Amino acid sequence: MKTLKTYLNKMIHIGVDITEIIGERRQIVLLNTLSIFFFIIILIFFIISIYRNYTTTKEIFSTSIIFFIAMIFITFILFFNSKKYYLFSRIYTCIISTTVLTLLTFNVGRDYFHHLYYLPLIIVIFFIFPHKQRFYIYAWIGIIFFLTLGLEIWFIDHKPIAIVPGHFSNQIRLVNITGLFLLLTGTGYYAYSIIRTSEEKLNAEYEKSENLLLNILPKEIADELKIKGSIEPTYFESVSVMFTDFKGFTKVAEDMSPRELVAELDHCFSYFDSLMDRFNMEKLKTIGDSFMCAGGIPKANKTHAIDAIMTAIEILYFMDDLKKQKVKQNTVFWELRIGIHTGPLVAGVIGDKKFAYDVWSDTVNTASRCESSGAVNKINITEATYNLVKEFFNCEHRGFIPVKNKEDLEMYYVTGIKDELSLNGDGRTPNNKFLEHYNNI
Repeated sequence: MKTLKTYLNKMIHIGVDITEIIGERRQIVLLNTLSIFFFIIILIFFIISIYRNYTTTKEIFSTSIIFFIAMIFITFILFFNSKKYYLFSRIYTCIISTTVLTLLTFNVGRDYFHHLYYLPLIIVIFFIFPHKQRFYIYAWIGIIFFLTLGLEIWFIDHKPIAIVPGHFSNQIRLVNITGLFLLLTGTGYYAYSIIRTSEEKLNAEYEKSENLLLNILPKEIADELKIKGSIEPTYFESVSVMFTDFKGFTKVAEDMSPRELVAELDHCFSYFDSLMDRFNMEKLKTIGDSFMCAGGIPKANKTHAIDAIMTAIEILYFMDDLKKQKVKQNTVFWELRIGIHTGPLVAGVIGDKKFAYDVWSDTVNTASRCESSGAVNKINITEATYNLVKEFFNCEHRGFIPVKNKEDLEMYYVTGIKDELSLNGDGRTPNNKFLEHYNNI
């Protein structure tokens, strides 16, 4: 049984080239399968006629001859496909099938349903010809239509050539009905499988594109882009913007290979990315060794400053753990500065290609200056941010700090969550009191 299955599988894949387009490979396989199917059906007819000894009748003998010739000609379909004469094989299939069906109908009449095979043949034609060869589809449908019409007109005034004995008539009808049922069922299932496979692939590709879009744009912005085709810039009254930057990155990078450098950045930034959803932050971009994110966009909220600092605390703990590992391995480690500023800004998407959700305003510039004015392993915040988080975090006042191209800014270092608001006073993990206060903002 296994050997037969393997042999049949090889036969239906005759002429199939793996380099062919998937649709064309499927059409070749279908054509091979149909040629084998019709060969078997006609072989059954031929065996029945021999077994019942009806070939002694002149009229029935002519039908058996048609069957025998059809079996021989059908095998050429596999031959033409094996030689990669695909177009010729398709046209040849149409010629042989319509010729055999027409001759059989002329010979024994319409009462034995041979002409009904025209119906599934019309469906099959759509499957075996690719779209670029659709001329042949339309041409052959027209030929079948005029053949069907011609047969109907012919039998108005003419009788069949062969006279089939009554008990043999029942066998012909039975085989034809069975063959038609199998062919229509197979054709329907084939169409169903193509549609199902196409829908599954379409859904898979849709999910990929959706995930890709959501990796580029926030969900709300992506939905707006899909619905409207464009995105309106939005003004936000209060947003907390955070920048991180590695100290002495350029000098440290000189001692690393490009592969090691990218791998190390990816390791750090991937962890930063993982914190975005956790603390309701929105990643905006990475610029070299700088990571930029914000809280309070694209959906405004009142906890964005707290969210930004919780994110910063987790980043510092991560970098500290990474530093300890590097010290043990006696390899270079990176130290990080973090700056956060809160203020108004405009957020949106600009351009028609390579979409990126971005923000603009002096708030962004101030947050960048806040980062560069800070110290390694410290969270430097401005007074605007401090006023929103001072009830939650311990902060060290720095005073007014000179800022490039700006007036001096009052800044603070965040040292951790207040003892009474952190779990076991660790300064990192919020307790129930912290969460209760947070949820009431």
